[in-house]
Amino acid sequence: MAKATNLTDSLRTKTLKYTHTAAVAEDDIILLGGRVLIAFDDYLANAEGVYVHGGERVEAPKAAVALTSGETAYWDNGAANFTNVVGTNTKCGIFVEDKLGGDALCVLELDNSVNY
Repeated sequence: MAKATNLTDSLRTKTLKYTHTAAVAEDDIILLGGRVLIAFDDYLANAEGVYVHGGERVEAPKAAVALTSGETAYWDNGAANFTNVVGTNTKCGIFVEDKLGGDALCVLELDNSVNY
């Protein structure tokens, strides 16, 4: 499962509670109802957990594409990475650093409110 590293203080982080049917580890990225969530901790299957859904700046895996700061970020659930390619991917924030196609990680501001 893809992982995200938190780069933000917890005061701006927006969270929700969710009971996932699968076990997840801290910083795992999941897709729920068209929203990208990041696990706040380790949770067993069918156990309620806290998931970040916005306000967090994260470093996470990216597709093999060049990214420009300010571009819309999309989650590619099949490839388990973030991209600037729309396709069938889920809009989930904004990239906040330029990255080359060969870079493995990107930095984005997670903001699922872009889906409202």
